[in-house]
Amino acid sequence: MKRLFAITILLTVGSVVFAQENTGGVKAGLNIANATGEDAKGTKELISYHFGMYANIGISRRLSIQPEVLLNKLGYRTAELVGIAGTLQLRNEHTYLSFPVHLQCTFGVLNFHAGPQIGVLLQSKVFSEFMGQSGTANSTERYKTIDVGFNFGVGATVRRFNLTARYSKGYHNIINEHRIDFKNNAVQFSLGYRLFGGR
Repeated sequence: MKRLFAITILLTVGSVVFAQENTGGVKAGLNIANATGEDAKGTKELISYHFGMYANIGISRRLSIQPEVLLNKLGYRTAELVGIAGTLQLRNEHTYLSFPVHLQCTFGVLNFHAGPQIGVLLQSKVFSEFMGQSGTANSTERYKTIDVGFNFGVGATVRRFNLTARYSKGYHNIINEHRIDFKNNAVQFSLGYRLFGGR
């Protein structure tokens, strides 16, 4: 009897999982990135981008899990006054491979989502401009390889297209120095296109 009951439960759970709708596709969009923290005062927004793939795995009529893989460009800008000679403009760009995983709740065409994100730093560069001269330097070693954050946002789906607005907040210091409070921060706007699944 117990074995029959266990088999019945497994079949029921399995049928619910496989009955849910699974979809996936590609997405790309705009980042308005910056840095936050006590040691990030004076930084300015950096306009950048992201693109990648997503899957949406249904677990009930309204709930789903959405993992994503994104090439995600974050960073910040600074301006430093150098004596009377002028202002040194610096643009710090960090390229991450980001892995967000969101719990999504859908109401009609609208959805609300939230979840953690792990980023792996691929490269960091600093672009400088001073008195008409510009330069580029690799600054990857200055920053930590792993970044951990949390995202939340809202989206809308119209046929095969989906629109997303999301806030991404970093929780770990990204600089390879002790006692530094310097974290990633970004607002993201995305346009996605469903490649499979759905109606």
